[in-house]
Amino acid sequence: MMSSPSSSNEGSTQKWVSRSQTYGQDHETLNGFIQSIRRKPMEVEIAEVRPTDAEKVVRKRFSDIPSLRDYFCREVNEGQKLRTVSVNKLSGDLVKLLGAKFDMDYETWTSRLYPSDREYFACPLEERGPEKFSHFHLACVDFFRASASTPAMFLENRKISRTVRLMRFLDQKGKDQRRVYVIRRVSGHLRIDGHLWTFLFFCEPFQDFEKTGYRQDIPGNAMLPLSEWVTKAINEETPQQHLDRLGFDGYGLIVKVLRDIKTSWKLLLGDMEDFLEDFMESFDDAKMLKVAPQIHREFLLNVHFFQRQITYHQRYVSYLINHAQDNRHIYPTRFKSEMSQEHDALMVLNSRLKAVIDHTTAALEMILNLTSIKQAQLSGDILKLQRQDAAHSYFQGQTLKSLTILNVLYLPPSFVATVYGMNTKATQGTKLWTFVLIAFFLTFVTMVLAYAAFILEERKRSRSDQSDNASESTIQESAKYQRWTFPFAMRKIRKKGPPVEC
Repeated sequence: MMSSPSSSNEGSTQKWVSRSQTYGQDHETLNGFIQSIRRKPMEVEIAEVRPTDAEKVVRKRFSDIPSLRDYFCREVNEGQKLRTVSVNKLSGDLVKLLGAKFDMDYETWTSRLYPSDREYFACPLEERGPEKFSHFHLACVDFFRASASTPAMFLENRKISRTVRLMRFLDQKGKDQRRVYVIRRVSGHLRIDGHLWTFLFFCEPFQDFEKTGYRQDIPGNAMLPLSEWVTKAINEETPQQHLDRLGFDGYGLIVKVLRDIKTSWKLLLGDMEDFLEDFMESFDDAKMLKVAPQIHREFLLNVHFFQRQITYHQRYVSYLINHAQDNRHIYPTRFKSEMSQEHDALMVLNSRLKAVIDHTTAALEMILNLTSIKQAQLSGDILKLQRQDAAHSYFQGQTLKSLTILNVLYLPPSFVATVYGMNTKATQGTKLWTFVLIAFFLTFVTMVLAYAAFILEERKRSRSDQSDNASESTIQESAKYQRWTFPFAMRKIRKKGPPVEC
């Protein structure tokens, strides 16, 4: 007796429900990840697309595991062709439920935990019986403005977690006007089960977002906020032709997300270009020299991080295009031209990014040249001060020399006056001419002795300089002799041959 479809559905439901209790326990990394977010709140928004029904789009929101489990256990409506599952808040129990329900590989979760090159993970996977699925992990940009209540720690370039990063440029605006960029991981998991396409969309939560005081500010309102990419991509105003297209090939949702990711990076690149232009035109030399370390350490680091993310995105799009004719994979049957356009747009974006890197490098070289000019000017100023100091020292030396000569001239008369001023029998009744004669004689002798000492010192210094010059010339002659005699000596050694060992 054959089993009915309802009994087989009940059996498969019981199977994945029971598996959800033990999902991930045999994988150490995934189990640690589940335990780390076990007590986090969950929030899931589901949009059911029913092109043939009167109500084309039905939205449902879940914040607890039992109600979500009951929803997945119910049978799927025949008119339902597509549903989107947007995970706004992820908990440990939600990981186990979704992983068991959609038979997701452990690597789909664990690849979100690795830094560096593992920030990129995107691959269409092969068929598993009647099921096909594809998933990706890429990074995107969310745009905010800081407020007066924003703490300083949320105005810096730093990593919040492995998958959330804050990015900010230098600006001259007040604290409540500064632009802040939040780089977050977005993940997608697309699968088809029979006639139903399911697209799971994950956006990495910013756990401390309530403390930041940020307000949403997307440049030119060119795109929806990150949390509304998928939930508002399909609504009651979506044309029937587009709904039919998605019902036939749900890959259009991935194309939508890829375009939004590219748009976010494109807007960020525009802000980078505006910042560079403002930096080159508005900053004076003193301010350029002041902010040069930050430009080199922070801005250039952000640009290289940007370039790496664009490389991951471009690699994923190229992979999808190259496998578009591979029947083993989910491929964009009706979106191939759109994917080619995305690839071309990424090429243009990458070329603009390289131009930003070149301009930043040129700006840093200009600042380096400016620093060299400033250092040369400072060296000139120091040399000028040294010359002034040397002239001042020379003037002081000349003054001291004049004072010394005067002191030498007045010393003998002072000595004679002191002797004649003594109240003794020898000095009483002396004539003035004797004082003048003795003073003149002692002064003359003192000057002769001083001049002789000066001449002797000059001769001694001259002999010392001649000795130093002779030593230097001897060394130069010796070196010249060795240069001339070395080839002849080597020639004699070669003629004699090697020494004979005993």
